[in-house]
Amino acid sequence: MFRLTICVCFLATSLSVSAYQDTDKKEDEILNLSLEDLLKLKVATATKKEQSLSETPAIISVVTAQDIKRWNYRSVGEALSDVPGLYTINDYVSENLGVRGVNGGQRAYSKVIKLMINGVAIPFRADSTNYLGPELINMDSIARIEVIRGPGSALYGENAFLGVINIITDDAEREVEYNLTASLGNYDRRGVSTRVSGKQSNWSYHVSAAYEIAEYDGLRLPESAPASVFIDDKIAKETEQRPTTLFAQFKSQADSLTHEFTAHYFLVDSIAEFLDFGTLSHKNRVSIDNLTTAYKLDWKLSDSDEFNLVVTNAKGSPSDKERLNLGSDLTYPVREFESNVTELSAEYHVNSNDNYDYILGLDISRDKESLIQIFNVNES
Repeated sequence: MFRLTICVCFLATSLSVSAYQDTDKKEDEILNLSLEDLLKLKVATATKKEQSLSETPAIISVVTAQDIKRWNYRSVGEALSDVPGLYTINDYVSENLGVRGVNGGQRAYSKVIKLMINGVAIPFRADSTNYLGPELINMDSIARIEVIRGPGSALYGENAFLGVINIITDDAEREVEYNLTASLGNYDRRGVSTRVSGKQSNWSYHVSAAYEIAEYDGLRLPESAPASVFIDDKIAKETEQRPTTLFAQFKSQADSLTHEFTAHYFLVDSIAEFLDFGTLSHKNRVSIDNLTTAYKLDWKLSDSDEFNLVVTNAKGSPSDKERLNLGSDLTYPVREFESNVTELSAEYHVNSNDNYDYILGLDISRDKESLIQIFNVNES
C-alpha cells in the first residue's frame, strides 16, 4: 500500500500555564523560580519546535527524570498513569492508555494516541499498538516525557486521536557516561539495564538496553469479570514476562545541519493470563518483535526558516515463542503475519514575526503487510 499526504497548517501563539520541570535544572532551583522564569522554560512537542512555555499554544504535562527516580517508575505506562487526565488498564501484556475517561476499548493497547521517541513514532505497525511496558525503553535513558491531552492529528497525523506522548532521551554532558543497574532482590521482578553515552565536539551517542523477568502469580480474576462465572480456579499461575528493549542514537551537528540516526528494538514476551480468550488457561503466550530505524535531518536555513526530514523503516511480527490458547487440549492456534513500513516525512517551518508559525508538510509511506494467517497446531 502506498500513501501520499500533503499538509499545510499554521499555529497561532497563545498563553497557557502548566507545571513544568526542566531536566537541566536542579529540583530546588525550579522551586525557587519566579512565575516569569517558569514561563521561559522550554518544551517542544506542542508545535514541533522548542519554545518557551508562555509561547506554547497547549497545556503540556511533563514527567521528568527526577520524577521517574523519585517514584521508581518501572515503565512509561506507570509514569503516565500518574499524569492528571490519564489512566492505564494493565492486562499483563501491556497497558492500555485512556485520556480523560476515554480509551480504545478491549485490546486497544493505546492505539488511539501518538507515541514517539524524540519525535519518531515507534508503534507496532501491523496494528498500530503502542506498547508502554518495560519493553518500550530503559527508564534511565529518559530525560522527560511530554504529554499533550487531546487530538493532535493536525500536526502528527494518524493515531493522535486522544493525545500525543513524546519521550525525550537524555543527552550526554561529558565524553563518556555509563551506568549499570541490576535488580535481583525482589522475588517477582528481576532485571538488568545499562546505558552508555558520550559527547565529543560535534557528535554524540546514546546506547541503552534493558531486560527483565517478572511474575504475577497469585493475582485473582475479579468476580465482576464476564468470564468469572465460567472459571472455577480464578488464580493466575505459572506467569512470566520477559520484556527486552534496545535503543541506540547517534547524532552529528555541523553548522546549520544536524544528522541523527536511531534504532529502537523491543520484544514483548508475556504469559497472558487475563486476555479475553483463554483466560487463566496458563497457556497463552504473547510474543512480539519490533524494530524501528530512522534518519532525521534538521537544517536551520535562517533564524526563521527550518527544514526537517525524517525517513523511518519499521518491521514487526510475532516471534516464534508465541503460543495462544482457545480452550482446546488437542490443538492451539499460531498467528503468522508481518509488517514492513517505510515512511518519509518532510516539513518546512516558517516562523513569522506576527506570532504565527507556518508548516508545509509532505508525508509518503509504503506499507508491505502480509495478511494474518492462523494455523492450528496439534499438541501430540
